Amino acid sequence: MLKKIFKSNTGSTLVLVLFFLSILSMLGITILSVSTVNLKMKVVDKNAKNSLYLAESGLQEAYAEIGKVIEKGIDVGNEKVDEKLNEFIEEEKKKEEESREKAALDPENKIEIYESPYLTDEGFIDQERLEKDKKNTMINWFREGYTTSVNEKLEGTILNGKNYNIVDKDIDSSNAQVSIIEPISLYQIINQESEDSEKEPDAEESKDKIENEIVDEKIKEYRNYQITLLSEFTHKEIEKDVRATFILKVPDYRAAYFSDYTVVQLDENILWKKSLTTEKNIFVEDDNVTIKGDIYAYGTAENGSTKGGIIVGNEGKGVNLSVYNGQVATNEYLLTNDSNSSITLNNGDLYCKILEIPEKTKNCAVTIDKGTVNTLDDIELNGENAKIVINGSYFGFTEGSNSSHHEESSSIVINSPDLGSGTSLKITGEEIPGYDTETSQLVGNDYYSEKYNDKNNKIFGYGIIIGGTGYISELKDELDQKYDYQTGESVCIKGNYVAYTQYLKDLTRKGKFHPDNIIINYFPPLFLANKYFLSGGTEELYTVVDKSEYFQHYKNDYYGLNLNLGSENGLQLENVRHSTGVYISKNNIFSSKYNNDIASIFTEKNEDYQYYVNKMSDPQVVTLSNEGRVFNGLGTRTMITDQFAFTNNIIINEANELIRINNSPDISITINEDIKKGIIITKGDVYIKGKVNFRGTIVAEGNIYFQDKGAKKITHDENYLRQTISKNETLRDQFKNNGKTQSFVTDSKLGVDETGSYLKFSKLIDIAWKR
Repeated sequence: MLKKIFKSNTGSTLVLVLFFLSILSMLGITILSVSTVNLKMKVVDKNAKNSLYLAESGLQEAYAEIGKVIEKGIDVGNEKVDEKLNEFIEEEKKKEEESREKAALDPENKIEIYESPYLTDEGFIDQERLEKDKKNTMINWFREGYTTSVNEKLEGTILNGKNYNIVDKDIDSSNAQVSIIEPISLYQIINQESEDSEKEPDAEESKDKIENEIVDEKIKEYRNYQITLLSEFTHKEIEKDVRATFILKVPDYRAAYFSDYTVVQLDENILWKKSLTTEKNIFVEDDNVTIKGDIYAYGTAENGSTKGGIIVGNEGKGVNLSVYNGQVATNEYLLTNDSNSSITLNNGDLYCKILEIPEKTKNCAVTIDKGTVNTLDDIELNGENAKIVINGSYFGFTEGSNSSHHEESSSIVINSPDLGSGTSLKITGEEIPGYDTETSQLVGNDYYSEKYNDKNNKIFGYGIIIGGTGYISELKDELDQKYDYQTGESVCIKGNYVAYTQYLKDLTRKGKFHPDNIIINYFPPLFLANKYFLSGGTEELYTVVDKSEYFQHYKNDYYGLNLNLGSENGLQLENVRHSTGVYISKNNIFSSKYNNDIASIFTEKNEDYQYYVNKMSDPQVVTLSNEGRVFNGLGTRTMITDQFAFTNNIIINEANELIRINNSPDISITINEDIKKGIIITKGDVYIKGKVNFRGTIVAEGNIYFQDKGAKKITHDENYLRQTISKNETLRDQFKNNGKTQSFVTDSKLGVDETGSYLKFSKLIDIAWKR
């Protein structure tokens, strides 16, 4: 029928149009539906991608936060190194300080003062040594600070939603939700228990480590920090999540460090280079007194006494003075003033007019260990059960062959009644190993090392030199005037004057020693050989050398009758290099001994004496040249006022410290147990009373007294003195006629240069993405 219709011409065109319109309509509807679906799919896909992008952005922001935590951890690690380094340096300073304090408390001077290998004498830090010895330790300090910071801060930083920003407001105004989905693996040391630590340490090895105290740590290795994060985001109802594991390594310690110093300059002055300085006397009147450093007491006889200087002993109380690592100088006596007193000098020289244990004392002793005794006059040993021991050299450098005064002739005088049976004297005359080096470090010995290093001057350094002879005092001459008879003995023992009271016997001797030629004169109350007849009948005085021979002849002629030779152990003199007269040692008499260099020795020793006594051992008066040393103005005495102006009085008394400058001779200053350190410079007297442990210096124009029960210790602490003087302008400016300028550190610390710690975080963080 349809065929008929198509063949029919009636309405066929209309039907055909409607047919095609139907087909087109159906096709359009289909295309429209497909396009709509496609558009919807594209929108959903875009939203899904946006959601994934926004979820990933959460992890990107977490990565940035991790970077910030790492950066902060590096800063903390560097600060840890900074802190620990400064603690270490402060501990080294403390160890030095405590070592000095312990040494000051050690009466036997057996404690060695600790000197840090990381600090120079001027107070600078030895960075090269520090980096060498403590490199691993600094790495561990950094790692400890860094890992602790990251372990403590990272989790909270990640979980803090405030750390995450809106990525794109045009897309979505929400934040990604970041969470931790697996247990965190923190930084943790993985080699804490090493095989070495599990082993029992070798005792000898442990001892060496303790003694050396330079043991670097083993570098501590850490397990990586691991954290797994989930970032979720819902956009247009499409939820997406992204997971990743962040693995954080421990950064290398790359920070450079620097030293920060406060450096000041201070001119040296001889007043603050000593423990004790006085223009008068030092009286040690009670208990034990220990001095570390130099002592200077010019000495003046006063209060009716004929003796000044350094006087030890009072009313038989058993007073002891010990001096360590310092020179002792006085123009008067070093004297044990009463029974049961003792003096010990260790590692330092003595310059004095007379070293004496006086008569009417018992149980006194003087010991000089590792040092040289230099006397302008005599060594006098007069007490009972008295002992003098010099483990070192002795120089009695005044030659008195042409003098009529015993003060101008150095000798050893012994009037003890029990020599050899209680009283003894021993001088080794030894060259002390390392002595040159040690003395060159002492104040006033700036020129010593050069002098003693000259092999031609070896004689100057050690041995026994006795420049003069003894005298018989309190005699009268033919005019009934006071007269001192010079003997021929450089070592004079009580009673041995008998040798000059007798005519010699040997008739075979010719000349001045023939019995018929000897003239014995009367010097009330004694008759003494004094002159001899020449061949023509002319009278000639015996010289010192003549009298020394006379003494020897007497011993031979009378077989030593009535001579006291001191016994084998009572009198021991070794390494005698020069003796103007005869000397006695180990129960034997030895003839005069002459040294070809003696004139030079006397000259040098006299210069030394004036240098220490007249000039307070001020290095400024010494000039060294190829021709030798030149002294300036040795004959002029240096006074305290030449070195200090006394323009401003100062009283600072706080925190166990006393800084006291006093320009009045009528004001006395007392130091007691409460005062631990200080600087005392006064025109008056100073009293150190009771138990005292004082560090610093004491300078007085008046006397210095040690009184009352309690051990007393004075320690010269140059580091404290430099620091204190440099910081107090009023005090510093009163010193004058200063010496060379010293540069030293008043404050030192170490810091970390942050610019040296830059690292790329991509090298520290590995990311493992997960689905």
